[in-house]
Amino acid sequence: MSMQRGDAKLRPARQHVEAGRLDLAKAALQRVLQGLPRDAAANSMMAYVLAQLKQHQRSVYYARRASELEPESLEYRCVLGAALESARQNDEAVAVFRGALESDEGCLQARLGLTSVLNAA
Repeated sequence: MSMQRGDAKLRPARQHVEAGRLDLAKAALQRVLQGLPRDAAANSMMAYVLAQLKQHQRSVYYARRASELEPESLEYRCVLGAALESARQNDEAVAVFRGALESDEGCLQARLGLTSVLNAA
């Protein structure tokens, strides 16, 4: 997941992630999402944090939301693919990564994700 977004509302969560304070990052993101539930970047970051916390089904939920909110975003689709792979939903992960590659066959994140899922099978 790209942590380079300049969004000020996500800065505290990003700082917690970078410092390895995932529970604090999760709490900060919960506060953001209470006020802005349709913020794709916050949903995507929450998916990343939850995956790191091994809360894979919840990670899929937030990754799916981010992808649905901004379906043109290859980054969010790849976050969804990675969350699905972590949740052992490999068939759906393959479909998501292949869909991303149909949009941009040069997307390295989608290629790596697809390779990872297929090698795990």
